[in-house]
Amino acid sequence: MAFIWQYFLLCSLALAKKIIGHNDYCIAHAGTISYLIGAYSGRLIGNAKNDIEQIKINDRFSFLRQADVATFITMFVLLCLSGLFSQPEYLKQILKNNTFIIFALEQSAIFAGGLYIAKKGVAIFTEEIIPAFKGFAQVVAPGCVPAVDPMVLFDKAPNCVLVGFIVSFFTEVACVVIFPFIGLPIIIPGIMASFITGGTAAIFGNSTGGAIGAIIAAFINGLLLCILPALALPLFAFLGVEGVTFADPDFTTLSLLTEGVMKLFH
Repeated sequence: MAFIWQYFLLCSLALAKKIIGHNDYCIAHAGTISYLIGAYSGRLIGNAKNDIEQIKINDRFSFLRQADVATFITMFVLLCLSGLFSQPEYLKQILKNNTFIIFALEQSAIFAGGLYIAKKGVAIFTEEIIPAFKGFAQVVAPGCVPAVDPMVLFDKAPNCVLVGFIVSFFTEVACVVIFPFIGLPIIIPGIMASFITGGTAAIFGNSTGGAIGAIIAAFINGLLLCILPALALPLFAFLGVEGVTFADPDFTTLSLLTEGVMKLFH
């Protein structure tokens, strides 16, 4: 099934070029299927002229354009909301001697700081690897384009990342509520998966459909992060691993395709 994933990467190359502005590198990630679906859905529904990054923010809230500050505030709000529904015994266990507000501030800062380090690490890696790769490619494989982590795009589109994360995450929370009523196992949303794939899907959706495209792409990504793992869960149980499944859309899609092919041969 590796050739299928390579095909998805090739399809994303043109879209990535439109976002990045050049063809020095493209994006390779285990959520490529989600990004492609989101981009084409945004093209059908949205309008690329309504770029979500061009939305004007009042000067009083200009600090929100700093992606790391917006991430910190978002995580703080989410932690406070989740704390309202947590059991007192559990809160006592994790808080120890701290108050909940201090705990939420610390955890939000740790998440935002960790994400900042990861983004800067990806950016430094990209700056170093691309020249080296080009020199290697000229000898071994002329015309090749290196593929890098999607977090290299996050500083270019902070609004998309924030909107993508929020829409994707709350879509997954809605799936947690709905799935028991339709007979699917509950898939607990992962914060990092929601952030990285949700933000990237919104960037791709925004490039083809503007603000509406970004929201639609993030919504589809949230659905895929829950529906596909829920459908793949029985497959992994059959293989002897109970209650474990992949999260990223590419892994689960290829797993389900592999299962379908194997069923043809009983």
